[in-house]
This record gives sequence, C-alpha cells and structure tokens, in this order.
Amino acid sequence: MKKRIAAAVLSLCLCLNITACGENISSDSTAATTATTVTDAESTAQTTSETTVTTTEETTTTTEETTTTTTEETTTTTEATTTTTASSETTTTASSEQTQSQIQTQTEASTSKVSGESDNSSSESAVTNASTTAQTTKATTKKPAPKVERITGSSPNLAFYKQRLFVMGDSVASGYAAYGRISYENSVAKVNVSSRTAGYQVSLAKAKNPSLVLTSMGMNDWGISTASFAAAYKTLLQNLRKALPKSVILVGAITPTAAVNQYPHVKPAIVKSHNAALKKLVSDFHDDKMIYFDAYSVVVGNDGVYMQQKYAAFDGLHLQPGAYDALLNAMSVVLDRNGGKDKITAKESGA
Repeated sequence: MKKRIAAAVLSLCLCLNITACGENISSDSTAATTATTVTDAESTAQTTSETTVTTTEETTTTTEETTTTTTEETTTTTEATTTTTASSETTTTASSEQTQSQIQTQTEASTSKVSGESDNSSSESAVTNASTTAQTTKATTKKPAPKVERITGSSPNLAFYKQRLFVMGDSVASGYAAYGRISYENSVAKVNVSSRTAGYQVSLAKAKNPSLVLTSMGMNDWGISTASFAAAYKTLLQNLRKALPKSVILVGAITPTAAVNQYPHVKPAIVKSHNAALKKLVSDFHDDKMIYFDAYSVVVGNDGVYMQQKYAAFDGLHLQPGAYDALLNAMSVVLDRNGGKDKITAKESGA
C-alpha cells in the first residue's frame, strides 16, 4: 500500500513539474497544492492504512473469536455428540441387553415349550404305546378259562352203587340202561321228559322202592325260565321224598352240549343257570340223604362251557357210552364223601 502511495506522489510531482515548465504557473501555488495533495495523500494513505489495519485487526479478532467460538461450539457440539454417542451407546447397550434378555427369555420359553411339548408328546406317546400294548396283549392273549373242578377217580364201592341205582329222567338219563351200565328194570327214564312231566316216574319209583335213586333231567326245560324250572323240580323232589322217605336221592346236574350240536336252542347260559338253581334247591332241602351230583363238571371241556368231544354223541346233545362210565365213577366218589353206603345199608336193614 505504501509503495502505491509513493508512486502516486512521484507521478504527481512529475506532472506538476511538467506543468510549471510548460504553462508558467506559480511555484508557491503549485507547492501549496502539492503539499495539500501530499498531505491529503498521506492522510488518505494513513486512513487507508489505519482502516486496513483496524479492519485486519477486527477481522483477525472476529476470525479468532469466530474460530474460538466455532471451536468452542464445535467442541461443545463434539462433546454433545460424544454425549449423544455415549447416550446412544448406552441406549444401544441397554436395548441390546434388553433384546438379548427378551431373546433369551423367548428362547427359554420356546425351549421350555418345546421341551414341554416334547415331554407331553413323549408322555402321550408312552400312554399311546402303553394303551396299544395293552390292547394288543388283550387281543392276543386269551382270557384263561375258569378252572373246572372235576370229580376224579372212582370208589371201591362202585359195583355196590351200580347194583342198587334206580334212574329217573329224560333221554340222556336213559343211556345208563341203554348202554348196559344198569339193568332196564332199574330205569324209568324216557325221551321228552322234563321236570314238569316226570311226575308219573315218581309212582314207578315208589313201586320199585330202591335204596338209591338218580334224577337226571332238564334238557327239555330249556324253554322255561330258571325260576320256573326250579319250582317244577322242587315239586318233583318233594313228591319223591314222600314216596321214598329213607332212600338216598342223587340230584344230577344237566350235562352240557357239544360246541357243534343239532340243538342250537339249548344255550350254554341256560344250562348253567338251571344247574345253579338246582344246586341251591338241593341245599335248601337240608336233607342229608339228598345229594347234588355235578354231572356237568364230569363231561365238560376245559373251557367250562362245552362237552368234551369224546363224550358227545353224533347230535352233540346225547352221550357216548364212555361218558356213562365216567359219570358212574364220579357218582361213586360223591356217594362215598357223603356216607352213601352206610345210609343205603341202613335203609335196607330197616333201621
């Protein structure tokens, strides 16, 4: 700037000198003017310099203040940013921790649920398997048949009993005489006889006056209720006891049918029901000379329902000859158990 001012002054002087020489202007006036001009120029230069300096200083100050302020603001902003960042990090950390906690909780819940479902599934599977096993076992394992209490063996008094036996009853009972196990004179058993129609046989028995009587019927009573059967049989026994007050009376059970037979109307359940009632009936008489003989158990199979095939005749209802041998052997055992021989002897001796 000062160089520019000096150049301007020098240029001005040169101009003034040239003018003074050419036009003959007064040197005092020119000097004064020059002085004034210089003064003005110097003043202008000083002002310009001061202004420039001042402006520069102000600019510097402003710049410094601005820079400082900006720096401070930047610092503050940076700190704020740092704080925000820290807060953000804290928030992020907290959020992350919360998220992790939620994920862990959900995972545990899910695991627990899956485990529970797995346990439930396992339990249900175990129950299903157990149930399936039980059903399979039930389906493949037959229920064991009830044990049949059979009368086995024979008695040395068998011949004694056979010689005195008198038989009443139906066609099944008639086999004792038909197959020669007893004499015909000692049997009045006939076909189609039932507990309701056997009354006439009581008279025949009374006329014979045997010491030992077997009543064997019931196969023709399948069409009546057990109560009616028991009532009719009770009347028959009461009349028989009156006719033969001292005789030993064997009340024989109804024998079962074979699994395959020609009489489908004779149901095993009916036979069993009638026999149970008959056994109770004999017990209710309280007569020590009236004995229930379980002929059913002698010829029934191991299933406790149907007759053994070896004892069944062609029709599945009547008996083979060997069945009567088995029945007589069992009969002799039962009589021995109940003092049969002594009671028979007592009756025959007139005691």
